[in-house]
Amino acid sequence: MNDLTTLTPGQLPVTVKKLNEFIIIGKERLNAQKAKIRAIEKSGMAIEAKEAALEDAQDMADILLDAEMKLGGILEAIPPRREKES
Repeated sequence: MNDLTTLTPGQLPVTVKKLNEFIIIGKERLNAQKAKIRAIEKSGMAIEAKEAALEDAQDMADILLDAEMKLGGILEAIPPRREKES
């Protein structure tokens, strides 16, 4: 299990910049986990290894979804920028 799967929504970054970085890095880690699952499937490793990898991937995806929802909520709360009148 990696550090993404041990987080709870309350432990997510709180700033837009840090949330964005977390999401970008997390998506890359999730892609790596998907590659691991494909390798397990091709190698014929034990079912338990595949199930564990799938569970980790699901946990990672859930945390990333929570982070994206939090980022969306923060961005939605920012008032629109008014254009200066000349």
